[in-house]
Order: sequence, then C-alpha cells, then structure tokens
Amino acid sequence: MFVEDDESHLIWFSGVETDPLSFKLTGVLCALAIYNNVLVDFPFPLAFYKKILNQSLSLDDLDELSPTEARLYFF
Repeated sequence: MFVEDDESHLIWFSGVETDPLSFKLTGVLCALAIYNNVLVDFPFPLAFYKKILNQSLSLDDLDELSPTEARLYFF
C-alpha cells in the first residue's frame, strides 16, 4: 500500500493496486487516532498534504520525497 523511500525515509503510495477497503481502513485508523488525541507518526511528505488541499506541486516537493530522482530534473 505504501513504500518508504530509502533516502528520505518518507512514505508514498506503492503504485501496486490495493483494495480500496485498505485505504478506507487506514483513513479510519488515522481518524480514530486524531479523535482520541493519540499522536501517530505518519511520515508523509508535504506533497501529500498539498494534494489533499488541491494545491500545486513543484520540483521542491519531489526533492523532499526522493532527492535522488529530483537531482535528475535539476540539471
């Protein structure tokens, strides 16, 4: 469902098709944690939250998530 970047240690979607119910259950888990004032570390990059808020992304967002791949675009 999610994969961790070896360099940044942030997580992103794996790209492998996953059952939609798994995403729903993950969302319920996050909501329950917030509701119960439990701090859970979800190491998503800023780009994840920008997508939720429908904000545009930049190469700086890619640099945060995957510095190695971002360097290919900064030449």
